[in-house]
Amino acid sequence: MLPTITKSLVTLLTFWHSRWREYHADAVAARLTSVDDMVSALATLESLPFQPSKKNREQMATLWIRVAMTEDTGIFHWLKHTHPPIHKRIEALRRGTFLK
Repeated sequence: MLPTITKSLVTLLTFWHSRWREYHADAVAARLTSVDDMVSALATLESLPFQPSKKNREQMATLWIRVAMTEDTGIFHWLKHTHPPIHKRIEALRRGTFLK
């Protein structure tokens, strides 16, 4: 029982830290370029398909980290995904949340 609880807590902490790093990586990129450039890059990523093409699926599969999340997904998003939705990353950049 205790190992299962510990594993779950460590997994949640790992996912939280991964999302935190994504927001901060976006902020660093925005400082190196500009917020508008970073928002544009994220918007381009958001327009990509959710799966690699069938032709290159095996070679490209590890690069596809994006999942379909068009709406706020509440607490369940935080429990299941290591990356924040792109629209949340764009909002954070526009608000300057992690740019301080």
